[in-house]
Amino acid sequence: MNINRVIAHNFKGQNIDRGLGPVTLILGDNFAGKTTITDAVRLALAGYLPGVGKTGPLIWGALAGNPDEEGTMDVQVTFDSGR
Repeated sequence: MNINRVIAHNFKGQNIDRGLGPVTLILGDNFAGKTTITDAVRLALAGYLPGVGKTGPLIWGALAGNPDEEGTMDVQVTFDSGR
């Protein structure tokens, strides 16, 4: 079972709708959203984000930081099985 799409609304101040293949390479400039995509998948699958890596534990309190929709955040992944 493979993840084929990740959709996030107001996750770390970004909206994401990306299709993924069986093998997906995510690359881009600094602050382009590469880690945001992987964090969104992690949150959807595990249900939490541990404070590890280059983003410290304090960032998770400000994930839904859009001033127009304060506190609203959605993350979902879909699988090739349709789930």
